[in-house]
Amino acid sequence: MYKIEKLLYNYKIKCAFQQNNTLLNVLNNAKDKTNKLQKNGVYMLTCNDCNAVYIGETGRSIETRVKEHIRNNTISNFGRHLSENQHTYNKENTKLLHQYNKGYKLLLLEALEIEKIKKDNKYHCLNDQQQLNFTSIFQQILNSNHNK
Repeated sequence: MYKIEKLLYNYKIKCAFQQNNTLLNVLNNAKDKTNKLQKNGVYMLTCNDCNAVYIGETGRSIETRVKEHIRNNTISNFGRHLSENQHTYNKENTKLLHQYNKGYKLLLLEALEIEKIKKDNKYHCLNDQQQLNFTSIFQQILNSNHNK
């Protein structure tokens, strides 16, 4: 680098060197180490033994909510599916679709994901929500995401 500085000095150009290995760069490169099951938001549970899936939302940790699904197999559609069919669940198959705190947007994200999964012929959706009456803009978003 100093050779460049000497070369440019002949043309009356001064150089300034900068270190890229700063504390800010080191901290920004740190990956999120939080387990996806410790987060909250919209999630998808998948049966190990068939193509059944359940889309849910929670403001608490997903791990806590999944335990409730499995424990309350008369109330939870996912828990009932596992119990009645002697199917299994592996927490590694849990997907965090959207990380978001409780609120109206979380409910909309869940509804959008349910509608997307219902249109996908690869899965059997265990959610029993009625078809939601989306406004035209949400319907366009749903159609554009489904066509990808």
